[in-house]
Amino acid sequence: MSHHGVGFCEDLDHAVERADSGWPEPPPGHMKTLCDILVRIRRAAREDLLCVRSPDTGELVSVSAAQFLARVDRCAAALARVGVGRGDRVGLICRNRPEWHIIDFGCQRLGAVLVPLFPTLTGRQATYCFGDSGSKVVIVEGGDQLDKLVSVSGALPELAVLAVIDPPERLPVGPAGMRIFSFDELLAQGDGTPAELAGPESPDAVATIIYTSGTTGSPKGVMLTHRNLISNTEALQRFDPLSPADIGLSVLPLCHVYQRTADYVCLAAGARLAYSGPEKLSIDFKVVRPTVMVGVPRLYQKLRAAIEAQVARGGAFDRRVYGLALRVGMKRARSRHGGTSEGLLNKLLHPVLEFVVLRKIRAAAGGRIRAFAAGGAALDASLNWWYAAIGWELAQGYGLTESSPVISTNRIADNRIGSVGQPLPGVEVRIEVDGEILVRGPNVMKGYWHRRQETEETIVDGWLRTGDIGKLDADGFLWITDRKKAILVTSTGKNVAPAPLENALQQSPYIQQVIVLGDGRRFIAALIVPSFDQLERWAGERGLGTDHADLCKASEVMALMQSEIDGSQAELARYQKVRAFRLLERPFTEEQGHLTPTMKLIRRAVLAQYADLIEEIYAE
Repeated sequence: MSHHGVGFCEDLDHAVERADSGWPEPPPGHMKTLCDILVRIRRAAREDLLCVRSPDTGELVSVSAAQFLARVDRCAAALARVGVGRGDRVGLICRNRPEWHIIDFGCQRLGAVLVPLFPTLTGRQATYCFGDSGSKVVIVEGGDQLDKLVSVSGALPELAVLAVIDPPERLPVGPAGMRIFSFDELLAQGDGTPAELAGPESPDAVATIIYTSGTTGSPKGVMLTHRNLISNTEALQRFDPLSPADIGLSVLPLCHVYQRTADYVCLAAGARLAYSGPEKLSIDFKVVRPTVMVGVPRLYQKLRAAIEAQVARGGAFDRRVYGLALRVGMKRARSRHGGTSEGLLNKLLHPVLEFVVLRKIRAAAGGRIRAFAAGGAALDASLNWWYAAIGWELAQGYGLTESSPVISTNRIADNRIGSVGQPLPGVEVRIEVDGEILVRGPNVMKGYWHRRQETEETIVDGWLRTGDIGKLDADGFLWITDRKKAILVTSTGKNVAPAPLENALQQSPYIQQVIVLGDGRRFIAALIVPSFDQLERWAGERGLGTDHADLCKASEVMALMQSEIDGSQAELARYQKVRAFRLLERPFTEEQGHLTPTMKLIRRAVLAQYADLIEEIYAE
C-alpha cells in the first residue's frame, strides 16, 4: 500500500479467489466470531467498501470488498509465516486507514490477539503495554513510531518482528533476534491458503487486549473475546439498524473500542466506511457526506463552535436570523423530545427558517447525517439540545472498554435527552444499593490480562461493577448521576488516572497539596497549594516578599511551579499532562470539609468550593 493508504498491490487475483473459500456461512442474522463479519463483507461484494480521501486530489479513493478480503488473507498468512499462531499477541500503532482493519481481521483469521495502542503514547508507555502483553509482532504506521519502538526494543525480549506501514527510505537495524520489515515486505510472505487459517478456537477466544488506565495509573489489559465484540455489534445493529445505503465516518482512533465496534457494525451491515480524523473532519464531511458517525463530546463541542464562529463572522442580520432559527428549532425540539406544545406560530416559522438557515448549517456536515452518536465521556445536555434545535439527532450512549463497550444508548426514534438510553438487547443493568451501576451480559469482558485479583474485584457473580452511579427510570432509561471511581474522562474520551499525577506533583518540595481536574473537560488542569515554608525561603532570596496571596499571583512563582510540573510529567502523553493550573493561598483542611479524618481528599467538596476558579481556568 502506498504511503497515503490508498493503493493496493495489483497482482492479487489468486488471493481474491481464495477469499471466496474456507469461511463457513454463519446462520442468517447471527454471527459468532469477528471472522463472520468477513463473510458479510464477501456477500455484500461492494466495489466501494472502504473509502479514503486522496491527499493529492481531495477525491475519495475506494477499496473494494475483494481487494480488502484478499489483503486480510495475505496479512494472516504472513503473520503465520513469521511465527504468529492462535493466541499470540500482535501489537499495532496506527491511525485510521484501511491497513488498521486489514491487520485486525488478519489477526482474527489466524486466531491471534490484536493489541492496539494510541499513537500518542510515549515509547515507555508502549513498552509497558507490548511487554505486558508479550507481543511477538508489532506493526507501526510511520518512521516516528518505528524510532520510538526501536529505541526501547531492548526491553521487549519477546518482540521478534517489527513492521512499518509507511517506511522511511532506510530501515534501521534492530537488536539481535528481531527483524524489521516494511509492511509490504511482510505481506509478501503471505502465501498461505484460507483453509490453513483456522480462526479462533471458539467465540470465547480472546480477540483483542485493550489497555486502559487503572485507578493506580498502571494500564490494565482488558481482554475482549469474539463473543463480547460480536454480541455488541449485533445488539447495536438490532437497536438502530444500518443499511447498505449508509456511509459511516471513522473519526475516533480505532484503538478506542467505541469506534472499533461502530466500524464493525458498519461493515457487518454492508455499508460503506470512510476514514477521517478530528483534524480532517471539516473537509471530510463535505467530501464523504456521511450518514452516521460516532464521536466523543469534545468533537461535537468543536463542531458547534466552528458553526457559531462562522455565524459570528457574518453581519448583524445573519446573527439575528441564526438566533431566531435556533429559538424556533429549540421549541420544536422541546416539543418532540419533551412533550411540550410547539405552538402555531412556531409551526409556521420553522419551515421557513429550515429552508433559509437550518439546512445550510447541516450542510457543514455534508447534509446527509441522519444520526450522530456520542459516548466515551459525559455529554452536556445543553449541547444535546443545541443539536436537536439544528435538526440533528445526537444520541448519547454509555459504556466501558470492559463492556465492549456499549451498555446502553438512545435510539434515533426514541432519544431521551439527558439520559444515556436503554440497555442493549441481551444486556442487563442493575442498580446496587449504593447506586452503583452493575452490568451483566455477553458483552462483559473475559477479564484483565494477568490480573486475576482485579478481575475478581471488578466482576462479581457475573456482574461488572462499573464504578458509576446511576438510576433507571420507569421506562428503562439509564441516567448517570455521579462517578464512583476516580478516573477522569476528558471530553475527548481519554481516561486519566488523577492519583499518579497528584503523587508525582507532590514530590516537588514546593508543592504541598494538589487536586487534578479534567472530568468532562478538554484538558487536564490542577489546583495547587504551595509548600509555603519552602516557597517563602525561595521567594525571600529573590526579594519577592512573603505574603501568600501575592506569591500565588507572582509571575516568578508561576514560572517556578510550571517548571516543577513539567519535570514531573516528561514521560506522559500529551492528553495526560497538566496544561493549566492555579495556586491556592489556603490549604485543604478537614475543618473546611476538604479532607476525611484519614486525610483523603474529598474531590466533590473541593470542586464545589472552587467552581468559579475552575471555570476561569477552562474559559481561557
